[in-house]
Amino acid sequence: MSFNLKYRPWTLNDFAGGVSASEVRRLLDSRTPIALIAPYGFGKTSLAILIMAASSCLDPNQENRPCGQCDNCLNLRRHFESNCYGGLDFIKTPATGATTLLDMNLTTKEIIYEWGCLEDRVHLRVVVFDEFQECSYQRIFLKRLEVPGKYTSFVFCIPQDKLHQISEPLLQRMALVELTKPSTSALLPLVKRVTDGEEILVLEPTAPQHLVEVCNNTPRLILNGLEKLKGRSAGLSRDAVDEIIRPMMNAYSLVKKTKPH
Repeated sequence: MSFNLKYRPWTLNDFAGGVSASEVRRLLDSRTPIALIAPYGFGKTSLAILIMAASSCLDPNQENRPCGQCDNCLNLRRHFESNCYGGLDFIKTPATGATTLLDMNLTTKEIIYEWGCLEDRVHLRVVVFDEFQECSYQRIFLKRLEVPGKYTSFVFCIPQDKLHQISEPLLQRMALVELTKPSTSALLPLVKRVTDGEEILVLEPTAPQHLVEVCNNTPRLILNGLEKLKGRSAGLSRDAVDEIIRPMMNAYSLVKKTKPH
């Protein structure tokens, strides 16, 4: 299992994006389509999955949702992890009839996640569209958003540099949530959680901060870097970060510059 999946946050306390539980609950209760906008690796998909989990969490205190411990939270986690192929974040949850999603039989390039739960005998569901800029039927989808769903919430994950690919009428019907770059202090607990869980020896007290900074404060790249260290059986030191992880970051930066927008 990849580190990006193994250490995916399942509570908002573990999420480094600075979004409060009350904000997540407010967005869910409004049934307004949510657009999560951020650069690569900042946690768009992770936050979308947390929103799914919060929608069905059984914790009586709404501020604690998702709790990551109740039956519904654990069921979603098990379902998600058992449906990932080749380390890719791919899942189809047919609890609410994914084959008739949007009442359209269309081929899509984006990844669709869906999760439903029963609340007061009403079937609630959250549908997440990852990489929504790949959607080939935006004009048709616009009609679906004209009437807010009473029991359905939509979440769209859109890379910041691809936002221009989404039509303006669609964006006007969405609540735009921009994820900012996490602070170094917010990401150090993630580094500790992984080094403790994987028994990666921290050889210098300043090495975790150096890792975060070299990875440009990007959670996904930090996890990729730690996974590379684990594969090399290397401890976490400033030299190891410079020798093993910095070349990975340089390659990523080069691909990002040459990739067409």
